Amino acid sequence: MKIAFQFYDYADYAGGPTINALRLLSKLAESNHTIHALVLYTQDYPNARKLQNLGIKCHICERMHYTEDQVKWYARIISEIQPDIFVANTSTSASFLAPYLRKAGIPIISTHRTPDPTAQSKAVFFATHPIYKHDAIVCVSSFLEKELQKHNTNNLITEVIPSGVPLSIHFADQSKPSYSFVYAGRFMERPKRLTTMLEAVAELYALNPNVSLTMVGGYESEVITYSKKAENLGIQNIVECKPKLGGDLYKKELSKHRFILLFSEFEGMPGAIMDGMSCGLIPIVANFHGIDELVKHGKNGFIIKNLKDDFKNLIIKIQQDNYNLKSIAANAIATIDARYSINAAAEKWIYLFERLSSQKTKKQFIIPTKIKLPSKKLRLYGDFRKPTLLEKVRYRLKIRTRIFKAINRIKHKLS
Repeated sequence: MKIAFQFYDYADYAGGPTINALRLLSKLAESNHTIHALVLYTQDYPNARKLQNLGIKCHICERMHYTEDQVKWYARIISEIQPDIFVANTSTSASFLAPYLRKAGIPIISTHRTPDPTAQSKAVFFATHPIYKHDAIVCVSSFLEKELQKHNTNNLITEVIPSGVPLSIHFADQSKPSYSFVYAGRFMERPKRLTTMLEAVAELYALNPNVSLTMVGGYESEVITYSKKAENLGIQNIVECKPKLGGDLYKKELSKHRFILLFSEFEGMPGAIMDGMSCGLIPIVANFHGIDELVKHGKNGFIIKNLKDDFKNLIIKIQQDNYNLKSIAANAIATIDARYSINAAAEKWIYLFERLSSQKTKKQFIIPTKIKLPSKKLRLYGDFRKPTLLEKVRYRLKIRTRIFKAINRIKHKLS
């Protein structure tokens, strides 16, 4: 079977969808299916190069700003490949090819990765629209699937396939007396609430000096920003901020610690937590929707509600030997082995491919003379249309008005 799989690539980027594509496509390539990666990149395409080194065919193009140009590129590549399955993944523009792929008997699949309202509305559109509806949507958690199924999703296949993670050969030492925490992921306030996390660690440090925190995954400017935040809180001696790490180095870094933190407002199914659990780290996570599928409080990790107070009280209880940490860490590893490994994810994807392929009679995909897009008034996430002539005129008039107002303010101040 010939699979075409879309993903975006970036220079020095550690985001979930890109890392998941790298891991999943590497694993799928080990099967008897032919994998084609359709990659639009910004600045650089390091992950696509890794796939090329594995012998995976990558169709690579610098990312165009406008939806119309992206759709045309996807259509041209699909016409060259003639795939049996097309995974539009998180791409809105690629998803707009649904009616033309349906005509050619090529199933189209998109992924739903976060409960963010913009992503939710996009998933609902491609789950329910009579013209642009997809054949299947893969959700990374049962919570996202249940939310999607509240809408009229007749004849849509929904599958729960978490972003699988590689099993680890590096493991945390839970016999250490110190309380070594790690955060792994993007350095951003929303939804990660990193300042709140730093404040919680600072409050704990005031009670127990045997505490440390390492933050991994920031750009250079972000590393500087959060190092300064730690300094402002007086915990610069116990907080270390690092740029992103990949592959074996990443797992080695994680395994140096005992606990992995995530204070997010919302997530889909956090890959960093799964990576940490695979190394025997104990997750301490905020109580966002869907996290209880992965983390079972007191069994393979901990879920906290009132972040600062619950975090502090939890560590006090752990200090009092109220929990068997070695057992909890072992359960964390077992959870990943059983349900959240990249092997388990690849098996589910292959089953979905075969299921969809058996329901279709494939024909030749021909590039449409004119690709009709839905109304841009929908304002779907990731949909950036070319401005009309009228919109250009309005924009220029708006800019001129702002300039005149600014000039008049300056004149008024000078007079």
